[in-house]
Amino acid sequence: MVGADGQRYQGGHFLEHGHPVVGDIVVVLFGSSMPWILRPLPDDDTRFDSIGEAVIDGIMEGELVDAFDAGKYESRSSTIV
Repeated sequence: MVGADGQRYQGGHFLEHGHPVVGDIVVVLFGSSMPWILRPLPDDDTRFDSIGEAVIDGIMEGELVDAFDAGKYESRSSTIV
């Protein structure tokens, strides 16, 4: 979802407040007004390191929440360390 060059996300430009790498994921946390970039910990796919908030064109107006409500995405419980 996040390119290592930090330039494109689903056809839109984004600004990040960390240094995303291939394998990082973009999430919208319940209760947060911003998307976040998370990095999976090496040996545990339920625990993530928070890389930082992201400003992503195309999902800042609730588009991902609408897609979630429509059943296109599912929620997942994880731990952010």
